[in-house]
Amino acid sequence: MLLANTHLTFPGPNAIDTREQQTTILLETVNLMVQSGFRQGSWAGESGSSIVVVLAGDFNGDEISDNVHSIISSQGFESSFRVVNQREAVV
Repeated sequence: MLLANTHLTFPGPNAIDTREQQTTILLETVNLMVQSGFRQGSWAGESGSSIVVVLAGDFNGDEISDNVHSIISSQGFESSFRVVNQREAVV
């Protein structure tokens, strides 16, 4: 399992690009870690094995306020809040 935790900048007119950049860097870093596999004792990156990735943290946004939600969900991630509550959280 790979657990990534973040705290994105609060949404605002001047923060949209920053939030999208932070999200892109987070996803690129997670992808690099998964693709490289764990090294000596850190992870069992055996061929064909799957790694569970959990993104957690304060995303400071919702699917209406900016593109962060769509960027993350386009990579196959799903909101646990939505799964449990049948709706997305609102800031």
